[in-house]
Amino acid sequence: MVLVILSLPLVIGWIVIGTAPTVQWLYFGRFITGFCMGIAGIAVPVYTAEVSSTSIRGLMGSFHELSTNYGLLFVFGLGCVLRWNYLAIACAFIPVLMVIMMVFMPESPRWLLANGYRQATVESLQWLRGEDTDILSELQEIENNIKSSGTGISLLELSHPFLYKPLLIIAGLMFFQQFSGYGIVPEYMVSILASAGSSWDPFSQTAVVGAVGVVANLISALVVDRAGRRVMLVISAVVMTLSMTLISVYFTVVYYDPQVDTTYICYMPTIALMGFNFGVALGYGPVPFYLASELFPMRARGVIGGIGISLLWVFSFITSFSFPYMTAVFADYLVYWLLCGFSALGIVYALAAVPETKGKSLEEIEMRFRKN
Repeated sequence: MVLVILSLPLVIGWIVIGTAPTVQWLYFGRFITGFCMGIAGIAVPVYTAEVSSTSIRGLMGSFHELSTNYGLLFVFGLGCVLRWNYLAIACAFIPVLMVIMMVFMPESPRWLLANGYRQATVESLQWLRGEDTDILSELQEIENNIKSSGTGISLLELSHPFLYKPLLIIAGLMFFQQFSGYGIVPEYMVSILASAGSSWDPFSQTAVVGAVGVVANLISALVVDRAGRRVMLVISAVVMTLSMTLISVYFTVVYYDPQVDTTYICYMPTIALMGFNFGVALGYGPVPFYLASELFPMRARGVIGGIGISLLWVFSFITSFSFPYMTAVFADYLVYWLLCGFSALGIVYALAAVPETKGKSLEEIEMRFRKN
């Protein structure tokens, strides 16, 4: 229901952007769309985790990041042929499609049961699992979890390890995701590619990079439930580090030798950004979002998950806002080496701090944090 309600302000926000007569109206439209997407960033992974069965929860969770990359590809592609204001109007049609599709979806069984709608829970769970599927054991597990953990959460409970430990894990993932360049690369991709001096139109290059992200997301979605979340995070961070090393080397060479012939190496940044986007889409893009919906107890999933996603947007604002200033004050190559360093630290963090949730139900994950 939250996602359906969000559609109207999203449509209004995009129309305001597309018809904005002044910069102030652009800011207003962007505030509306950003506010709505902040709420959706919490609601989508939580809903996905709660309606998915254990065996395919990773696959389903990957579609959050996959849709993000489809959106980037959509915008990058249309951006090659449309003015920015017409592109904004085109984006207004997407929330309308969301309403049409979400109307046919049931409410989360866990939410229904927690709020006393047992018959609706049975109907929702049966619809999701199939008419011929025995849902009694899963229903009983959800009921037992709700009885043992209760409903609602107080701020004092954040001092309990089973709540603050998952929050710290998610905060770390969001930190390394953003400070490795997750938000910077798509937002500043055109200017990065233009500064590389390639003869290839940078707008066309962004569409290719976006397509690479979609392919990587599909691969991640197919293997994450077999390989595991932590493995995908490590592979992702390794690819991100190597890719950021490549672009750092290029800008280092150009900085120390401005007269160097870049005829044969000017495409290194394009290849590096393709590799970086591929790496992000494998793990550090999708995994933090569905871990944010897996690691928290059901009664705290909305509140603490919201805190985790809010930290993501704080980190995103810091990196996106500071990037142009840092490249203006420092040499470009130093900034890219810094992003490379954070990507490398992301490998260590995934190995040292992130628990594996592959093959475990949401109730089993909660009990693990309660026992440890």
